[in-house]
Amino acid sequence: MDKIKKPQKQKGYDLYLEKSNIGVGPVLWILMAIVITAILGFVLLTFFPKAPSIGLITFITLPLLIIGFPIIIKERRDGKIADAIPDVFEELATSLRAGATVEQALLDLTKIQTGPLIDELKIALNDMEGGYSFEESLENLMGRVDVVLLRRILKIVIDGRKAGGELADILDSVASDARDLSRLQRERASKTLMYVIFIFAAGGVVAPLIFGFVTEIGGVVANVGSAVGTNPNPLEANISSMTISILWMYLMIECFISGVMMAFVKGVKVWRGLMFQSLPMALIATIVFEVSKIIAGGMLKGSSG
Repeated sequence: MDKIKKPQKQKGYDLYLEKSNIGVGPVLWILMAIVITAILGFVLLTFFPKAPSIGLITFITLPLLIIGFPIIIKERRDGKIADAIPDVFEELATSLRAGATVEQALLDLTKIQTGPLIDELKIALNDMEGGYSFEESLENLMGRVDVVLLRRILKIVIDGRKAGGELADILDSVASDARDLSRLQRERASKTLMYVIFIFAAGGVVAPLIFGFVTEIGGVVANVGSAVGTNPNPLEANISSMTISILWMYLMIECFISGVMMAFVKGVKVWRGLMFQSLPMALIATIVFEVSKIIAGGMLKGSSG
């Protein structure tokens, strides 16, 4: 039987779109992000002319968040694959000890379980039915899946099988190691969760709320000073007249620094902290900042009336 043709591996952004089940190319997806951002940004500027910072931050963050959306989906998929490794490999080992062949064990497993790892094992099973050996099918699987833990485990399984080891024992061993590693990762995530929540809440909610009230109260003080004929502080006059205030720009800098801090706390790359932490925080901070200004203005008008 002729072997089925090995599919060409996608690379770069194409891989993220493919694994996210987004049926468009990178150029079209990026173009869609720009068009959606332009439309929404102009709508926000039209309906909120006194808060142009919302439209401005939308123009900055929304296209990057849309472009980063497939990355988030793929990482969640990879996380599901890593979480399923211990149970899947233990089930395979149990079936092999019960006397099933590798193909039969994979077939039984794909019938009773679901998930992205099971989908990839179905492809591996089709490879074996199409003429590939067990080792070749796993090598193809390593080429399709960009999960470091799974790739290492599959390499151990392939090397152990070539060395003549018992496949069931190898699967049991790697499943146990994967379960221990998964437990350690969950413990680390739980220990750093409170730090991440604190940084996000302080930078994205608390500080913008305070600065929004300070900006609005400062503007009212400046207007009162002008009305009674005094010379208001130049900074207060600027705060009341500037559409995009210095405090808002400070908040944006704070959000990006907070994203870098959260990247270090979570142990991920800095660009991931900037894209997936700083950008949403900057958008939320801007909304909270402008809403708090509106609330403060309403409270001051009500008290003066």
